Amino acid sequence: SYSDRSIQNYAEKKSLYDDQKNLNLVTVSDHSRRLINHSILSKFPVTTIYNAVDTRVFRPVPAAVELRGSTIVGCAARHWDRRKGLEDVIALRDQLDNTFRILVVGLTRKQIQNLPSGILGMPAITSREEMAALYSSMDVFFNPSREETFGLTTIEAMACGVPVVLYDVSANREVQPDIAQCGIVELGDYESVAKAIRALSACRDGAFEAALIKHVSTKFSQETFARQYYELYKKVIA
Repeated sequence: SYSDRSIQNYAEKKSLYDDQKNLNLVTVSDHSRRLINHSILSKFPVTTIYNAVDTRVFRPVPAAVELRGSTIVGCAARHWDRRKGLEDVIALRDQLDNTFRILVVGLTRKQIQNLPSGILGMPAITSREEMAALYSSMDVFFNPSREETFGLTTIEAMACGVPVVLYDVSANREVQPDIAQCGIVELGDYESVAKAIRALSACRDGAFEAALIKHVSTKFSQETFARQYYELYKKVIA
């Protein structure tokens, strides 16, 4: 715009919110809830209810990709930019030997053409069943995102029994189970990312996969999601 109305807009929005008598807010992570506490909405009650994943779809299924003799490190996003960490994925390639192959899902045609050797690119997948088969192809999932309000791809991967490596930013620590704390690394520490990937791929077994699946089904299932909203509605009505 040609004129700065941000001060007036802020005042108008604050006035409108201040008139609400029974406004309850829901965020998808405690990270987002803490941000609200620093906003004009801070006077209202806030509840964290995590997003849910359909565990009937996202579960271990036959792999869509098989690379004999290779450990597959998977990454997925609806679109890739600097915030999502495509540059980090490319930098990670130099930290892993040739027994590791990186599979990146959700790239544009141009991004796929510009990938270095050792990284396989795929366009975005709209089918949840196909995506579950791709997750099931991965030995480790790496989410290089620098900002996450929740991180749905991370949960989907764990629901398929795949251990995950995440940056210690935003809401990532909330979704990571205690059984795999070695999967949390400092932002941009590619050497530690590679070390965590090697460790998780080496220790992955049936019990580890079962623990990941249980973590998702307990904390991020559709049943848990619906129950928490039901309890919130009862509380609001009362």
